[in-house]
Amino acid sequence: MNKRAPIQKQHERSVMLDFLEWYNSKNNTAFEIYDEPDPPDALIKDKKSKSWLEVTDTFYTAKWAKTKLSYVTPGEENSPWEGGLQMNMDKHFANQFVKNLHKKLIKKSYSPFKNKYGAGILLINLEYPWLTQETFDDIIKCCENTDWSDDLSNFHEIYIVYPSINKKAFTRIKYV
Repeated sequence: MNKRAPIQKQHERSVMLDFLEWYNSKNNTAFEIYDEPDPPDALIKDKKSKSWLEVTDTFYTAKWAKTKLSYVTPGEENSPWEGGLQMNMDKHFANQFVKNLHKKLIKKSYSPFKNKYGAGILLINLEYPWLTQETFDDIIKCCENTDWSDDLSNFHEIYIVYPSINKKAFTRIKYV
């Protein structure tokens, strides 16, 4: 088994539980996780309906991902961030975001769940310590300039997940 798999599962579960707490309070629903087949990361239900959740992380770079993940993975040597001159960071991150989103939108393995429960909910966790309004503006711009014609319509809602004053915040996005 991949050493990171249990850590990743815990992380995804944490994001999903925080999301459901927030979503339920905003929408007067009572969704809860009842299965985690992977894919998708979770099947959810309340008294009226069922749906499904998928969580993905967007990292600034592969090196940043390795730094973050090696730190929390037991038995893996920590790979510290070496920094260096960074330019156009928000634009770079926005491009990473769009690549990650696109990968999820064209993934065929979600089709059986879409066929059974309808389109699901995608949560895109932002792993970017320099997050500002400019970052969001660049993400929106990058999304507007992307061809989404091959989207399989697996998701009816997409949320950005980001840190906000000791908790996670959620913002629904429209990417087209």
